[in-house]
Amino acid sequence: MHAAGLDQGVWHLMTGMPYALRAAGFGLRAPRRRVRGMDVAGRVESLGPGVTRLRPGDEVYGTCTGSFAEFACAKEDGLAPRPARLTPEEAAVVPISSSTSAATAPCAHCAGP
Repeated sequence: MHAAGLDQGVWHLMTGMPYALRAAGFGLRAPRRRVRGMDVAGRVESLGPGVTRLRPGDEVYGTCTGSFAEFACAKEDGLAPRPARLTPEEAAVVPISSSTSAATAPCAHCAGP
């Protein structure tokens, strides 16, 4: 793990606010997952069986559970090669933030008159 992104959703999970999040299954008294984080950038250290797109040593970015840890596990389809023009720190903030902005931005074919 080289870098991890922090977005508003992770901040809410870290603080336990709003309280409705706790009741929604994220842990009433304590967080369900001890290590937070979803956005990640780093180097592949090892692979599980059936992984074909990645190799040890590949520089990647994407999403996983527990990206604030020194090492984290990610699904193969949750990672992509890190563009050479992006530093790990820049790449780590892209996945969740970009998908959020893409989901909320108006699209050309959806625009009204």
